[in-house]
Amino acid sequence: MNKILELQKGKCMIINDVHGNWKDYQQVKKVFLELIKKDEADCLVINGDMIHAYEGEDSSIDILEDVFELMKTHKVVYLLGNHEFAHVVGKLLKKKGLEFASGFQNASGERFLDYKNFFSSCPLILKFGNVVVSHSGAFNIDELNDEEKLYEALNSKNEFQYGQGNYGNMLLKFLKFFNAEFIISGHIPCSEGFEIIFNKQIRITTGYGSENDKKKYMLVDAEKDYKDIDELASCIRNLY
Repeated sequence: MNKILELQKGKCMIINDVHGNWKDYQQVKKVFLELIKKDEADCLVINGDMIHAYEGEDSSIDILEDVFELMKTHKVVYLLGNHEFAHVVGKLLKKKGLEFASGFQNASGERFLDYKNFFSSCPLILKFGNVVVSHSGAFNIDELNDEEKLYEALNSKNEFQYGQGNYGNMLLKFLKFFNAEFIISGHIPCSEGFEIIFNKQIRITTGYGSENDKKKYMLVDAEKDYKDIDELASCIRNLY
């Protein structure tokens, strides 16, 4: 697994947490293709958790197959979320009374190994300019090389788990390791579509966790160093 990917250039649309919702995925794709036509984006960054529906019909397989087709003609960076990583390490991910992994594996049939191998090839973290993109936010860097600890890190709840002070320190150490100033994450649902944490982290919700009129994506310039959190936050856009 190539855990860290660095981009030197490009205008990136960043999304996360679609969670098998075909309507949200189709809207993401529509917006991305429109941005390309207007020369406002040339890369789609999927910041994890495209798969495993919490509610409604689960279109995870159809979404993955469509992403693979999109990758043939457009630049797509797929970062691992905790739901994808569960398949890499063979965990039965359970949340809110649901068990996701076996259902996905059964639905995948003979394609499951292909999906698992794809997830195993995906990076965990994207770095560009003075920004890092990580599905679950910051974690202890020494967990990068320990699959068990990394799995727990990708399922963490940031300040809600560690407390404000402890997570704040973890966040600063994480950013220092990458020589970065800010982090873009998902994973924890934001009812308003986004949250700003410690003026260092922007958490967005593109899919599950927000109503349609609140769902967000970000449009960022990989060649730019953002001077403050407000400038980075100005990159937040409405999905619908």
